Amino acid sequence: MKKTLALIASTTAVAFAAPVSAQSTGNQNPIVHELEGEVAGICTLADFQASPIQIDFGMLSDVDVGQQTNPADVNGMTVICNDPDGGTLSITSQNQGILKREGSNGGAQNTVGYTVVLSGGSGLGDPTGTVRTLGNPVQKTFAASSAFLNGQSFSLSFRANGVRETGVANANQGTRTTVFAGIYTDTVTVAVTAN
Repeated sequence: MKKTLALIASTTAVAFAAPVSAQSTGNQNPIVHELEGEVAGICTLADFQASPIQIDFGMLSDVDVGQQTNPADVNGMTVICNDPDGGTLSITSQNQGILKREGSNGGAQNTVGYTVVLSGGSGLGDPTGTVRTLGNPVQKTFAASSAFLNGQSFSLSFRANGVRETGVANANQGTRTTVFAGIYTDTVTVAVTAN
């Protein structure tokens, strides 16, 4: 009996003397979860009006040379962009910033000038008082910001030049214009792209 007790005591002591690292402390093979999702890129121009937007300056022959028509405002355009590098707003004119008489190739008596004013926040607008022609495309680069995640509004205000000559030497000559009669047109395109 002494031999049996000694053997049990010696086995128990060996079991408790095992190193701590060999003892079970829970899950030694952790399970790693890698989560992923994707957000589609959006960089677009939202307009609450139907496209194309028609702008009619009216009868240009009723406006004196050196004067301009009343402003034709286009409001409610909004840039929405979630690109982390921001985007670029572009405004281009098919006729390089002039109205051309339909059926003509332009030229001195077949073109009428016009101007545009850009207004808007977050760098989309020009400084107050800036009047542009669209002889060259307008490029407005903007940085990523919450303003563009939420939608940043801007507007354009167009004014056409008058063509009625004033100060005619002989009043019997009546009204004269600097251009030929007809319909004068241009197409202005506004677009936004991600950087």
